[in-house]
Amino acid sequence: MTLSSFLRQPTTVAGIAAACGTLEALLSGHLTLAGAAPLLVGAAVSILLPDNSAAKADAEAATRAVVALAADVPKPSPSQPETK
Repeated sequence: MTLSSFLRQPTTVAGIAAACGTLEALLSGHLTLAGAAPLLVGAAVSILLPDNSAAKADAEAATRAVVALAADVPKPSPSQPETK
């Protein structure tokens, strides 16, 4: 993975934005270090964990397949009692 592709990932951009906003609030005195620490940790995790678009695409494809299979299941007619 190149630096350019890393910086274009949505999670990296969101993490950088969160870190910048938190650091600005911390440096301007609007936020204490105790309040900023969890936000900075969250931003770091967002930056370090890669975006998993491939897994998301696989999950969406599996969901579409399940919906298609469910559409093929015959529904009981009103004259047929449901079996339990």
